[in-house]
Amino acid sequence: MNQIETLEDIQKLIESKSEESLTLEYKGVLDKKNKEIAKDISAFANTSGGVVIYGIEEKRHVPRSIRWIDAENTKERIENIILSNIQPQIRDVIINPITNPENSSQAIFVVNIPESPDAPH
Repeated sequence: MNQIETLEDIQKLIESKSEESLTLEYKGVLDKKNKEIAKDISAFANTSGGVVIYGIEEKRHVPRSIRWIDAENTKERIENIILSNIQPQIRDVIINPITNPENSSQAIFVVNIPESPDAPH
């Protein structure tokens, strides 16, 4: 899978109806339960790695639309969840916020999780 770094990349996923897979998952919102976020991230690290995108609504594993997330402190929250809820620590997770061009207080968060040599987590 190509890197997902821009709003255009996100729009291509939606337009092409790129289904969720063993290495790609869409989440409309950032779950209030930190454990669920930690489970999603550790599951990818325990297998071949992958990408979780927070801010995309899906139906039957197909992306439908963008659902912007409040950007304030969200990247830090995801980082803290990874650091405090997943053991052993997963290294080299990259969290890429993609800002809403019409409202800079909103973003989509693309979390790139590498396959971990330290699995299971």
